[in-house]
Amino acid sequence: MVEFRVAADGTPFLMEINARFWGSLQLSVSSGVNFPLLAAKLAQGKRLPNPSGYRLGVQNRWLLGDLDHLYLKLKGREYSLSAKLAAALRFLLPWRPGRHFEVLRWGDLGPFRYELQRYLGLAR
Repeated sequence: MVEFRVAADGTPFLMEINARFWGSLQLSVSSGVNFPLLAAKLAQGKRLPNPSGYRLGVQNRWLLGDLDHLYLKLKGREYSLSAKLAAALRFLLPWRPGRHFEVLRWGDLGPFRYELQRYLGLAR
């Protein structure tokens, strides 16, 4: 991951280089480009295929982040009742075509269970 900052005169400055993947990595994997797999193949000296494409319109949903957003919306006095009801409806209807969950995977609930325990302060 490379981060730049642009000065007021338009000059770009390199801030840092991190040898890690970005926070939204799951979105690229869900869209059809598996960067961790490509990196592993590269580390093994294997020839990398050109990514054949990716799906447009894919969304990732972080359920616990959405829960935080809902809580703040419902708690906030500046939001109308209709805005609060709309936020609750969006939270309660989490699935739509092209939407994936950041951590929650029905075939492997372990990571979500751990994240939920940490969220609730129950993790050991």
